Amino acid sequence: PPSRSGPSICQDCYEVSEDVIEEFEKVFDKKYRNKLFYRKENGKYQLNLWMANKIIFLEAGIPGRYR
Repeated sequence: PPSRSGPSICQDCYEVSEDVIEEFEKVFDKKYRNKLFYRKENGKYQLNLWMANKIIFLEAGIPGRYR
């Protein structure tokens, strides 16, 4: 059966504050950070939950056809 993920939203649509990013930095390896978020001029961040779910699946060993 296909894997299911929780809620997600694209990076262009999801602005978050630094405290949210700090939590993601605790969980995700540094090598993924540039894929997950970037800082904007206003001090906020754009966060990519679609990519976060994909990384979680990859690291769990779930094959691509089930993502």
